[in-house]
Amino acid sequence: MSQIIKAFTGIVMVMFLMLTAGGILGAFLQMTNAQDLHSSMIDEVENSHYAVSVLQECFEIVEQTSYEVEIHLYSETQTPSICKSLSDIPTNVDEISLVKIILRYPIQIV
Repeated sequence: MSQIIKAFTGIVMVMFLMLTAGGILGAFLQMTNAQDLHSSMIDEVENSHYAVSVLQECFEIVEQTSYEVEIHLYSETQTPSICKSLSDIPTNVDEISLVKIILRYPIQIV
């Protein structure tokens, strides 16, 4: 009788560990996907020389996901402008010398 209890306890422990490992792997994959999106956004913005259309595309891509993006635009003469939505992007980006993209994403452990 005690062997049956030990066997079922072992099976329950293994199942619990498998579920926990699966949740951790799922969260890791979500984080990796978000980091890949962040890297591609940075590459596109840098390669376009801070074009308005590319900045708008970043917000459009993020609208399709559960992520949030914040773009900080820096110039040498003006104060930094922070864009938290599509309507915050300035029309004149000629003087932009540096861009910082912050991507926030939820981590869901299933």
